[in-house]
Order: sequence, then structure tokens, then C-alpha cells
Amino acid sequence: MEPEEVENGGQRLTPLGPVDNPATAGVAIHENGGRSFSPLDHRSLTPAETLPSQWYRDDRIHQLERRAIFSKSWILVTHVSRFAKEGDYVAFEMANFPILGRVSRTLFLLISSDHTLRFEQNVCRHRGYPLVSKLSGCAPVIGCAYHGWCYAPADGRLVKSTHTSFPSFDPSKYSLFKIHTHVMRSGFIFVNLAVQDPPPFHGWFGDLEDKWQSFRSDDYEYAYSWTDTRFKRNWPLRTELISKQECVHCHTSHPGYAASLDLSTYAVETKTRYALHITTLKPGTEQAQSTSVGSAETEGAPSFAYVFPSNAVTVTNVLWYMMRVVPISATQTRMEYDVFKRKSISLERLRAYMQFYEKVEDEDFHLVTATQKSLNTGIYRRGSLHPTKENGVIYYQGLVRTAVEDHLAEEQRLGHEWNPAQPLSQGGGRGDTRYPETDAVCRVSCLSGAMSL
Repeated sequence: MEPEEVENGGQRLTPLGPVDNPATAGVAIHENGGRSFSPLDHRSLTPAETLPSQWYRDDRIHQLERRAIFSKSWILVTHVSRFAKEGDYVAFEMANFPILGRVSRTLFLLISSDHTLRFEQNVCRHRGYPLVSKLSGCAPVIGCAYHGWCYAPADGRLVKSTHTSFPSFDPSKYSLFKIHTHVMRSGFIFVNLAVQDPPPFHGWFGDLEDKWQSFRSDDYEYAYSWTDTRFKRNWPLRTELISKQECVHCHTSHPGYAASLDLSTYAVETKTRYALHITTLKPGTEQAQSTSVGSAETEGAPSFAYVFPSNAVTVTNVLWYMMRVVPISATQTRMEYDVFKRKSISLERLRAYMQFYEKVEDEDFHLVTATQKSLNTGIYRRGSLHPTKENGVIYYQGLVRTAVEDHLAEEQRLGHEWNPAQPLSQGGGRGDTRYPETDAVCRVSCLSGAMSL
């Protein structure tokens, strides 16, 4: 039987189901009797088992995660405090997706109107060159340094181009690729890279915005950012640890936490794609007093929150900081930190407090480095998780697995890879047919590379 043709010329694959035979685990059957291999291990897991170690080292799964999670999830990127004046911009990269955020009008309107803050793909529409190369700066007009194309600050329209005086060129079709943005009342900024129909923000995170509404961000100001590029390890592994999805390891691995926090009170409350971490200080412990990001006052202990897919926020009365776990490859991650201080304290005092948290981050670095090295050997396959002490890890891994498996099922239904972040004008969408000749070559290459061993 000939393989079924789908709308854009791809071949349809049958969806994967649970497989019991280890020799054929993850095998997808073409309708013509041929076989290709899914990168996923689909054998059933109990809720208290870890993801298979393959998920922490396989590039095919990493590429699936880019399409299934980072191309269509609401992602926390920064806070409005990063922007001080008109023209300010901050460049991000998340799972190799280039993101540019900038202020197009005066800042005082920022929280009341998303239209004053624009997020766009950091890509020139001419030849794909990055519009900005610095991580942050101020530029009233966004111009490309390659061929000099320039874009209007208010709406991203192409306003200047070179060597385009020919009849078929329509500048209105070459505006920057806009990214969906949501600014919380508390100033936290989220983006969604999906080109079509991103999920409603409040449905995606439930009551997160209400939980964070009381956060008094006006009491703080942006201090500095730093990046740690040492992490040659997988992003879910780093996220599990960096966001303190469990603190069982804190007794043995974080002496500072063990000395200052009553770890017997440590609990993780899983919500809707986010989790709150609650604990108390030991009596007589001196530490930055807590404000609260979405949890009750915890007797002076810092407030921790994890936000899917790869962010965490730590808040105290002296400072707060945001962590972004940035996937680069299947086994490489970059850690980015934005630090904000209370306006009334000095930078010297801030750095003294941050030494405590930087030490914790360094301790996590060594834990994750050794774990990733072990996972790469292929000896360890999966482990067990405590249903209550490690409930945060169970919840987090379930979110990742569900997102990836659901997206893979949709790709198999379509018969080709689907990247929700790819603009429609560039061949995006579930069944685009505008570039049949060239895309046919890419489609065969993608399917053979991503779906077979």
C-alpha cells in the first residue's frame, strides 16, 4: 500500500502507543509497512519514576522539546524594571529562538498597556541577520548592521531598505515578526512564540497573576545581570535542581540552606504550570526577610517560585532575582540571572547578600555536572521519586513529557515536523503549501533525520 499523502506532500505516520517489547520500543509504523523510530521511550512509567535518561541526552528529543514546549508555551523572560526609557531594548535567546524586547513609548504606560512594550524575533527580514548583537542597550530605531534595513520603533514596519526598487517588492510584507506578549500587573513579562492562536494566558497559568498581584515591584530596581555558561548539561535536569523542585538534597548538598532553613517545613505546592516553595527560617537565623511572590509570609524565609518551563524567582525584602534556564543543545544549557535590589539598600549590601545565593548556585552546578556525566554513559536508565518529598519533580517531569508526547502525536498525524513559532510567510503552519519544491527536500531531510536512527 502506498503511503498516504497529506496536504503538503508529507507521509502520514501512525501514532505511537505504549510498547512492551524493549526491542521495538519507540518504533512507529508507516502505513506502507516501513518503520521509522520515534526518539521517545513510550514504555509506561509509574508517576513515581523519573523520565528515562535518554530524555537528558538525546538531540532528537531536544529538538522535539523546542517545537513542543518553547515554540508555543508562555515563557517568563524578564520584568518591566529592565526598561528605563524609550528605546531601551533587551535581547534574549530561548532554546535558540532569538527574542528582542524593546520600549516603543514612555514607560509609565507600560503596565497598563502591552502596546508600549514590543517583543519581536531578533531577525532582519532581509537576510536573517540578528538586528541587535548586544544583550541590552538603547536604540530609538532598530536597524540591521548587515544591509541597513531599518524598522519603525512603534510597530516594527520596514521604513528603510536598500536595493529594493523593483516592482515586485512590497515593503508592507517585511515588518518584523511580532511575538505575543503578556505583562502582569506586577510587572513580570511573558512571551509566547506561537504564530497562531497561543493559549489564553490566564488559562495557561491559572491563578498565577492573582497570586503575584501583591508583589510590590516598585520597591525594587534593576541592579545587574550575569550569565553562567559552564553548564554542559540538559535543561530539564538543570531546571529540576535550580528551581528547587525538591529540597531533599539540601540537607547534604546545601549547607547554607541546612543551617538557615527549617528543612522539615519545606513543601512544594504544585499549581497550574507553576509551583510555590514554602519553608521557614530556623529560630535566630539572620537572613533577608521575605516578601512574598504568591505564598503566605513564611516567617522571614525567602520565597521561591518555579514557572514552567524553565524559570524560577527568588524574593526577599532585600533583593529578588529571576533565573532563566536557557537550552542550547541536548546536553548544554546557559544560566541567566537578573538581579533586582530594594531601592533603599546599596549595591555593596546587595552583593553581600547575593554571595549566599551564588554559593548555592555553584553547589548546584557541581551536582548537575556530575549527574549529566553519569547520564551520558547510558548505564543509568531511570530512578524512583518520593511521592511527597519529590512531588515537585514528578509534577514538572509530567508537564514536560505530556507536552512532548502530545506534540509528537500531532506531528505524526500531520506527517511532518511542525514548528509553531515559524511565521506563516516563512512556510509555517500545520499544512503550508507555498514552497512545495524546496520544502519537499527539507521535509524528507527532516523526517529522515528526526524520526529515524
